[in-house]
Amino acid sequence: MKKPIYKSISVYADDKENLYFIPMGIVTKLNYDSEIDILTILESPYTINIIEDFIHKTFSQCYSKEKKDIYEKGPLEKHFNVRSYSIAVRGLKLVIINWRKKNGYSIVPMKKIPKQGYNSIEDKKVDLGLNPLKGELSVALIEAINNSITF
Repeated sequence: MKKPIYKSISVYADDKENLYFIPMGIVTKLNYDSEIDILTILESPYTINIIEDFIHKTFSQCYSKEKKDIYEKGPLEKHFNVRSYSIAVRGLKLVIINWRKKNGYSIVPMKKIPKQGYNSIEDKKVDLGLNPLKGELSVALIEAINNSITF
């Protein structure tokens, strides 16, 4: 497999500040990116360094698995043992961390809109470039979680 020029991870946060990291991969049938069946949970409390390790670990898992169908249960549905994504993410904040070969990292907080899903909060997006300093990804993630909105 070629090295991707783009990677993305989802980081969900619950009200106890536990973090749920999920890498993106490909849905075989549709040639479409989606969260793949790998979930890493970081329970609060944690340090900036540990968050950074989890971010890098999750990026290394991107495209390591393929999802056969978009309708398969995702990792959060399986973890919480619920039947749908909308039930699994109820009350969870979401931040998307992107990496592009030419531009580097960007951290995007999301806003949950009832009956619609998550939308990006573009004016709160943080671009860190190709080589962020140690700890910058973690600090930007925490700030983005604080800027994220859920109902």
